[in-house]
Amino acid sequence: MEKDLVLSRMAWMDMGEAAFETEFAKLGELQLSTPSLLPDWSKAMLVSHVNGNATALTNLCVWALTGVETPMYPSPEFRAKSIAGGSMASFSDLLNAFRSTSAELRRHISSLTSLDWTVEVRTARGRQVQMSEVPLMRARETWIHLFDLGTGRSLSEMPDPLFEILFREGVDSLPQRSGGRAFSIEITGGEVLEVAGVDEPVRVRGDASDVLAWLLGRGGSLEITDAEVNLGPWL
Repeated sequence: MEKDLVLSRMAWMDMGEAAFETEFAKLGELQLSTPSLLPDWSKAMLVSHVNGNATALTNLCVWALTGVETPMYPSPEFRAKSIAGGSMASFSDLLNAFRSTSAELRRHISSLTSLDWTVEVRTARGRQVQMSEVPLMRARETWIHLFDLGTGRSLSEMPDPLFEILFREGVDSLPQRSGGRAFSIEITGGEVLEVAGVDEPVRVRGDASDVLAWLLGRGGSLEITDAEVNLGPWL
């Protein structure tokens, strides 16, 4: 694994965590129960999830460091209960938990050696990845959920290389999530992306950040020929 790639991913992670902490710290107790941009989740649930994600990724670090299989979560039920339970905490407790779980993850990541980065671990969805994916997973988590806080932050604020990775992943996920539909995606002032599939292409037009929000299942200000197309879950 190239050292520069790992360092870049760690930088994206650090920037995302700093931005998320800054934005969440601006909120207050009364805003915890208000909706986030993640469908059916309050802001408190969102932050509880982000905190649990840091602990889950720390578990993968322990797996790499010790050789003992340590899953992100013991079970999907445990994950759901942890999110619900954590969302009942006060604003100050949620903020402190974000700081402590993020710091613990960073401490474990910093202790990984070049050999540790190549260790294969398993994500909560059962995907086998090398440990070098973990900083990218955390960067993805914090930058997307920064947007989900609904405070006006844009997906376009994330580092350009990370934006491009997420955008490409979202486009590549369309066939599976849409039942094999074809798509023609026109980026305002930019390229047109064609996704092969069945039936007439669903035509989507908008700026890159709105298209990414749509790919993430968060809507977006778009022109779309079939607003009823159901993409299913992604991130």
